[in-house]
Amino acid sequence: MPRPGSSTVAAWCAKATTPTCVLFEENGIRPAMPTVEKDLPGGARRLVQKAEGIKATLVNGAVAFEDGEATGAYFGHVLKGKLAS
Repeated sequence: MPRPGSSTVAAWCAKATTPTCVLFEENGIRPAMPTVEKDLPGGARRLVQKAEGIKATLVNGAVAFEDGEATGAYFGHVLKGKLAS
């Protein structure tokens, strides 16, 4: 049993065609301050809001994000709506 005020690492996993799991601190997950990024084609801006307390995101068994940073392992699929080209 964890001490009062200590964090417990929990996991959430989705059963889908691409298995995904997120490891996070149960008592420490919260939104980070949003930032404006200019990394879209043509220098377009987008609003990015990450979360604190997420330890890792696994996709198809590979670690895609660790401590909020991309690892370069991309084993999922891009989902596009009807209007996407």
